[in-house]
Amino acid sequence: MSVPGLDVVPDSVCLQQGREFPLDDVVVLNREGPYEWAVERQVKRTLEIARSSDPWRKTIRQCVQSLESFGGEMDADRHRLGVTASGPSHGLEVLQSLAAYAAAQKGVDDLLRILPGLGQEHRRVWKHLAETVRDAFAESEAAPEQELVELSAFRIARRLVVQIEPTEQVSPRYPYLCALLSDRVLAAESRHDAAVAYRMIEALAQEWGPRAGVIDAAMLRTALQARGIVLRSDPPAGLQRAGASQQVRAVGELEPTDALRFEVHPALEMGGAPGALAVLPPYIARPASVDSELRREVAEAVDGSRLVMVVGGSSTGKT
Repeated sequence: MSVPGLDVVPDSVCLQQGREFPLDDVVVLNREGPYEWAVERQVKRTLEIARSSDPWRKTIRQCVQSLESFGGEMDADRHRLGVTASGPSHGLEVLQSLAAYAAAQKGVDDLLRILPGLGQEHRRVWKHLAETVRDAFAESEAAPEQELVELSAFRIARRLVVQIEPTEQVSPRYPYLCALLSDRVLAAESRHDAAVAYRMIEALAQEWGPRAGVIDAAMLRTALQARGIVLRSDPPAGLQRAGASQQVRAVGELEPTDALRFEVHPALEMGGAPGALAVLPPYIARPASVDSELRREVAEAVDGSRLVMVVGGSSTGKT
């Protein structure tokens, strides 16, 4: 599943990685393609948007440090900055809106041109942002030029992802996340339900977070399996060796639903009646140079075994 601020599915989550990422509470990454996509996020109980507020000053100082380290990636929209807090909600909503306006502008001059028409609250938030950026620069060098301050504040604002989390004990996102676990992650034969799996993941985050954990899908899968969770991507029982005498089932004996255990992407329901689609998406032929080569390799392995490495991006049919 995607996360706020990251337009691709993450493949790893880093916790408390202050040596590499200034906003270090949670860093979500995707490193599968030619570029690294990242959202580094700072989590606060409350975040008052005011130059005199210590949490605000510290957060913007961290944003300036990220800009110095990842400025090129931020300008290319491959690296974003995240802030999560429960309130004050009005100020955070205005900051969220200002970030959206900044992201829609080509440059800082365009934002400054429309800023007067956005209202007093947007101008107030921009003023606190720019002044706090100035303070952050002044800590390490002489007073910066106004042009540099405004440009830096704009580069931060346009890549800022503001998430407002309610203060209730149970977040409204909880039922949604549990439904995702049930529908797409947990196998039917798992003896634990989505609520138990959610609590396990929460406990793992609390255990790994203070220790600068770096979690990828394989690590999380192993930890959940060790706690008795059966996942859809687990090999079918017939393929798991219980001992040397147990034989591995041939691929031809597997059912279509077994493909999901090898992480083949299921067909997605886009509205309509549930179950209207087959378990697997229809096969789309690739160029003859690809499919013919794969068929030849499979045919030559009928009476023996063969290792073939298939390389490609996500959802191109490797599995």
